[in-house]
Amino acid sequence: MRPGKKDKIKSIRKYPRISTDLDATYIVNSTTGGYCKLTNISLNGIGIVLNSKKKFNVGTKLNMEINIPEIKEPIRALVTLTWIEELKEKIRFSYKAGGDMIIKNNEDKKLFFKCVSKAIVDKK
Repeated sequence: MRPGKKDKIKSIRKYPRISTDLDATYIVNSTTGGYCKLTNISLNGIGIVLNSKKKFNVGTKLNMEINIPEIKEPIRALVTLTWIEELKEKIRFSYKAGGDMIIKNNEDKKLFFKCVSKAIVDKK
């Protein structure tokens, strides 16, 4: 049996991903922004669904604020899109995407990694 697309993606990922349903906002070039949801997270990447009239390309940088229930203030991150796919049924969101994530603030990084690590351990 031939491995599928999901098997290939899973084999090249550095860290395990966990499913999630976190609210976030994004801004591109200080002008375009909107609401999105994180569908999965790992220690260095995320999967998202987002709504935008503007089409984004691979390499687009999103300045994000991620709302994590256990944390009072949103986590700020820079996400560089590594893939993006237009959704056929645009009921709530128009795109599904994934990307590499950088959290510059050390306190935000510690809190985020703590939450992600706990979720991975709880999942096992």
